[in-house]
Amino acid sequence: MHHATRVVLGLLVSLLIPSIAGAQAFPTLTSVAPQGGQRGTAVSITLTGERLAGATGVVFDSVDISGAVSTHSGQKAVSFSGDGVSGHIPDAGMLVAEVAIAADSPVGIHTVRVATPDGVSNAVSFVVGDVPELSEAEPNDSMDTAAEVALPVTVSGTVTSVDDEDLYRFAASEGDRLLCMVTASQMGSPLDSYLRLLDADGEEVANNDLGNALDSLIDYTAPADGWYTLSIRDRRFQGSARHVYRLSVGAMPYLDEVFPLGGRRGTDASVAVVGRNLGGIASMTVAIAPDAALGTRDARVTVDNGLTTNAARFAIGDLPEMVETEPNNDAAGAEVTAPVTINGKIAEDGDIDRFTFAAEAGQRLALEVNAGRLGSKLDGLLTLTRAVAEPPSDDTADDEQAEEKPAADMHVDDGPVAVNDDALGADPRIDHTFAEEGRYTVEVRDLNGRGGSDFAYRLSIAPLRPDFRVSAVPAEGPRPDVPSRGVLRVAPGGSAVLAVDVSRIDGFAESVRFEFRGLSDDFVVSSTIVGPGQTRGLLTLTAPWDAATGTLPISVVGVAAVNGARVEIVADPTPVLLTVTSAPRFTLEVAEAALVVGQGKDAWLHVGAARANGFAGPIAVSIVGLPGLARATSVTIPATERTTTVAVHAWTVPSRNPVVSVPVAGTYAISAKGSATIDGEPVTAYAPAIPITIAPAPFVVNAEPARQSFLLPAEAAADDAAVDGGTVTEAASDEPDEGMGATFTITITRQGGFSDAVDITLADLPDGLTASVASVQAGENDASITLTATAALATGEHSIRFRGSATIDGSDFAQDSQVVVIKVIR
Repeated sequence: MHHATRVVLGLLVSLLIPSIAGAQAFPTLTSVAPQGGQRGTAVSITLTGERLAGATGVVFDSVDISGAVSTHSGQKAVSFSGDGVSGHIPDAGMLVAEVAIAADSPVGIHTVRVATPDGVSNAVSFVVGDVPELSEAEPNDSMDTAAEVALPVTVSGTVTSVDDEDLYRFAASEGDRLLCMVTASQMGSPLDSYLRLLDADGEEVANNDLGNALDSLIDYTAPADGWYTLSIRDRRFQGSARHVYRLSVGAMPYLDEVFPLGGRRGTDASVAVVGRNLGGIASMTVAIAPDAALGTRDARVTVDNGLTTNAARFAIGDLPEMVETEPNNDAAGAEVTAPVTINGKIAEDGDIDRFTFAAEAGQRLALEVNAGRLGSKLDGLLTLTRAVAEPPSDDTADDEQAEEKPAADMHVDDGPVAVNDDALGADPRIDHTFAEEGRYTVEVRDLNGRGGSDFAYRLSIAPLRPDFRVSAVPAEGPRPDVPSRGVLRVAPGGSAVLAVDVSRIDGFAESVRFEFRGLSDDFVVSSTIVGPGQTRGLLTLTAPWDAATGTLPISVVGVAAVNGARVEIVADPTPVLLTVTSAPRFTLEVAEAALVVGQGKDAWLHVGAARANGFAGPIAVSIVGLPGLARATSVTIPATERTTTVAVHAWTVPSRNPVVSVPVAGTYAISAKGSATIDGEPVTAYAPAIPITIAPAPFVVNAEPARQSFLLPAEAAADDAAVDGGTVTEAASDEPDEGMGATFTITITRQGGFSDAVDITLADLPDGLTASVASVQAGENDASITLTATAALATGEHSIRFRGSATIDGSDFAQDSQVVVIKVIR
């Protein structure tokens, strides 16, 4: 099997005439009809969407499927008198492609995209099957107009409206076990299918709505020769051009269960299979190579008539494996030795499987169930308890026998050590460090007390094995409402941005460096490192000005040291299809090579735009890639101008909880994003990424309350004041003005072990407002300070900040609080 992406562009790089229009919006693909084809055949498909004009090729996720765009096929023709002149009406929303599917192409759901000079579209499902295929032909919405089909068959159709119901008529022989299977939700269709099977008299003999994942499946054995009619509609009576389906009917093989759900690499696994129309197949031997990649594979069984089943999930592991032996549901449980993977089943309602193992003091083990992720119905509940010896008997002889009792005679102590039911979707996981040496018992059961032959699981008990996974998501793509995956574009001289995510496994905390594979050396790639403990970074690539237009597959790779060894992980998805578009109308660049800003502080970036080909419009500028709790002002480069300044704030004050919060210290990658409208189309450009370092601050200052009102008399001031609910009211008096006061609490959040005293003063103190002297003493976290307002304080609002100051390692350091608003009312 081959699963590499096939890019059908004539050449990987198409030499197109450079344009000055600049890249327009991405092409968007909404549907393909038919939704698949039989392997070993050629099929003509119609792709619909937006901005498909000028398509240079179609892209499949398998080298076993190829296709080419049919020039103007399906578009309205224009006729001319005489010879030698022809025409057509361009349709940017539709194109036709001729597709060839290899005879050994893997069956199942694949993807297709459209490549254009402006980029590669989003992916739409394209299903490869192994029985003859038909496309729905209307009308077929009644018993009289039902389409007659020969079995086995797969029909591609659409439920186009709320009242649309499609009917198909076929002959069956006595004893035929017919499977009527829908593929819709599985390939992204919104259709919530409902199937009905009718006999020759129009009587319903079977129905189903959720037999195959979220799709329908009817399993029916014909009691006699005769004609049957199958109807499909939406269960909620909905319909549209997007409500597509594939309906397969016949004596199709179907795989219900495999057990065990996985095996250890470097071994041969004997796997039992249960299904329908398997022709007597009950088991298979799976040879797992020593260097087989860890993870999950799709397993399919091919029966004697050459047809292939649906896929069952099968895990590849590297721990010693065993299969549970019943009975193992008593208090002691079966004895196992970690590390191990146990293959078991919750075989009936209320079943509990228990396994007992030894752990050392201070040992950290991960206990993980893999079930739902492998298609099992088990909604697992995992409970870890301490196993202790049976209580001693009063009889000495019995005591001596008790000392010799094996582990099987142990019982579980009261009270769980740890419990989990949903750490990984529906699969539980316990990460536990054992405080005491001893024997422990782990229980596996279904959260709802259910069980059955299809409630299989894999339970792994092993020390933590630090590792990581990475993914890369472009900053822009064909679907603004959905994160883009697998496509990227860049203009000559411009930069493209990807957000890279690091999933840290079992305590992995090292830095991850990112690289591109498949790019020529004249592309410039940002030096992006996702630091210890960080989970997201920003990666840019910048194309040379003479880059040839076209599309090529590239990969993003994360590189890190794991247990002292270099590990490279290819980011999901792979490959990423990079399109070099036409010449840009503008590019961006940041003047600073790097930026350093302390927690709670501000810094400034200088952003420049290089305009080309007469573009002089305004450009909105924002900063992407900032860590949480950091922010930047959004600014605009005015029309005809080329530069702007962006303020970066390493703090934030939420409106609902107005206290200063600061981002985690560390180094991150950021980029400036420019957005403009050119010829009615949105155009985006990015600057090459630069590093920003958030420097740690020894302390953060906050003040309470964040708003304070003073109600002063209109003329003379008095020395008699009342404080009520954040408002200080001073009554009129003939006495001299001695001012009025309000008390604030200043809180110091200490970081990095800082414990010295912090002096508190005020910044931006207006005339008529004075402050008492205050200091947060060494080792303490707060202090009070009194503000006094006099008649000289102007009416209206005043913004002030409280400033904390200290000497640290011989240098002065100051940090301001959030803005405090003083309101004066007369």
